[in-house]
Amino acid sequence: SFVKVHKRRIEAEFSSIRQKVENFGIKITRNFEGENTTHVVHQKRNAPPVLEGLVSGCFIVTDAFIEALALSCTPTTESNNSPLEDDFVHQWPNELDYVPPISKEPNPRPADLLLPNSSRSSVFTGFIFVFCDQNQYNNLRMAIGRGSGEALLFEGYQESKTSPEDLVSYVRYVPGCKSMDDLCGQISGAVVVRINLVEPNYAWKEQFIRRTDELLGQRSINQNEFLDAIIMNDASPLRQPLKDDVIPSSRSHQTDPDQDSQPL
Repeated sequence: SFVKVHKRRIEAEFSSIRQKVENFGIKITRNFEGENTTHVVHQKRNAPPVLEGLVSGCFIVTDAFIEALALSCTPTTESNNSPLEDDFVHQWPNELDYVPPISKEPNPRPADLLLPNSSRSSVFTGFIFVFCDQNQYNNLRMAIGRGSGEALLFEGYQESKTSPEDLVSYVRYVPGCKSMDDLCGQISGAVVVRINLVEPNYAWKEQFIRRTDELLGQRSINQNEFLDAIIMNDASPLRQPLKDDVIPSSRSHQTDPDQDSQPL
């Protein structure tokens, strides 16, 4: 089973490919179908469906993989058989050759590290991620849940109105968040996901994040940090005490991601 994630791609574009591959028991779908899903198709690495696929033990491949697979499923002129029927082992495209290329990820990783790893299903065990932004929450909650973590939405957040103290009060009532003064040696707990630093109200958002971090004594994280934690199967860098952490500018890349097609 495959997941086709681009909303903007026309369904009919893959009709002919679907006909070829479905004869081999391969299904192309727009939806993630749990354990039946084996491959997630996307052109970028840091996108919500890719994160969900990684924690679910799926292969992550580009459109070119489906095209190569369709070619292997096409009967040759010399016989009625397709190359895949004649030699399944060697004619099945190598997923490693079709991993999405490195882009603007904070920590570029070689393609082989994106191969399936079943132990990623517990990468977020013990972690609770607190969101203020509904879109961020919607985009990331499935990957967090499939990674055995929990995502919570602070519904009281209102831009330019909510105080950092309001968010901190909410966070401190989350299980595992009542002892923020002693973070040494802790590798799990609650983590605040930063609102996107974009206009309008950029200065207010920056100050809101900075003050929240100071009150909690813990750095919040950008949404694009989830990818590396999942790839490396280590979420501990996401929960760190506040040192001299500088909030990076997000004007150039922290846009609201479309749930299916835009990178985080």
